[in-house]
Amino acid sequence: MRSSAEDLAQYPPLWHLSEEGALAEWIGLAADQVVITAGSTSGIFALVNSLQSRRPVVVLGPTFWAYRQAVELADRDVVLISRPTADLAKPWSEEEIAQAISQTRPAALFLCSPNNPTGNLVAGDVIGALCDRFPETKIVVDQTYLPFRSDWTEMRLPSPGSHANLVGLISLSKFYCLPGLRLGLAAFGDAEEAWRFRNRLGPLRISSLGARLVSDLVNDVEYRDRTWATIVEAGIDLVSCVSDVGVALTPLPTAAPFRLFRIDKPDMDADMLANRLLKEARMRITSCSVYGLDRHIRIMAGLPKDNRRLSLALRAIIDN
Repeated sequence: MRSSAEDLAQYPPLWHLSEEGALAEWIGLAADQVVITAGSTSGIFALVNSLQSRRPVVVLGPTFWAYRQAVELADRDVVLISRPTADLAKPWSEEEIAQAISQTRPAALFLCSPNNPTGNLVAGDVIGALCDRFPETKIVVDQTYLPFRSDWTEMRLPSPGSHANLVGLISLSKFYCLPGLRLGLAAFGDAEEAWRFRNRLGPLRISSLGARLVSDLVNDVEYRDRTWATIVEAGIDLVSCVSDVGVALTPLPTAAPFRLFRIDKPDMDADMLANRLLKEARMRITSCSVYGLDRHIRIMAGLPKDNRRLSLALRAIIDN
C-alpha cells in the first residue's frame, strides 16, 4: 500500500481499460461487458440516471436505502414492494417478482441478492427467466455481498452471452475491507449497453490509487480463500454463541456474511437494543428500524471471542 501511495501524485488512466480487463477476468466476462465504478452505490445512481424510459422503477424490499433515494433524486416514481415481516426468511420467487413487474410495467427493477439486510439470495435461473419474460424492463441485481461466498463465480450475473436487459453490480470495497477506496463494477449482459453506460459516466471514474490496486486485489488468492473459510466458521459460531448463552433472539437463514436476528422480548425494539449495546458494552450492531424492521437487528459475525462477548452483552441487556 505504501508504494501505491506514490500514484496519488499522478492522474489515473483516462478510461480504465486495463482495470476493467482485470475485473472482467476476475468474474469471467469479456472486457467490453464490464464498467468500473466508484463503488456499487455510484453504479446504482448512474444506472437510474441512464434510464431512457420515464416509467416507474420497482424496488424489492426491505433493502438497501440507495435504490429508492437514487430514483427519487432523479425525479422518478419509485414503487417499493416489501415482504411482510413474517416472510423475511423467504427469498423472492419468480412469480412474486413477475407479478410486481406485470402490475407496474417498470423501466427497471432493483434487486439486492444476497439482500441487505435479510441475507436472502434469489437464484440465477429465476433472474434469467424474468429477463426472458420482461425484455422491456432492465433487471438490476446488486451482488455486493456475493463475493463473500466461495461459490460466487457460479452464481454471479450476468453470465457470458447473457440477457441484454440484465445488469449486475459488484463491490470490491466490501470484500476487501476497503470501503474508503470506493471500487466497484457494473457488468452488462449486452456489450453495447456497457459501452453507452461507460460513455455516460465519462473518464477518470476512480482514483490513481484505486486503479493501481485493482489487479493486486483480484489476484490475491490467499486472502480470498482465507476470508471464505473464516466467514463460514464465524457465521456458525455466532449462531451457536447466541444459542448457548440463551439470548432472546431468533436467527434467520442467510446467504450473506451477516445475519438478521428477530428480537423475541416484547418490550424491547431494535433501536433500544443497539443504543444500549453501544453505550454499555461499546459494541456496535445494526438496528434494522431504518428498513422498517423495528424488531430486527443485523450482526456481522466475528472471531469466536468477539461472538461470545457480544452474545453475553446482548443477554445482559435483554434480560435486564
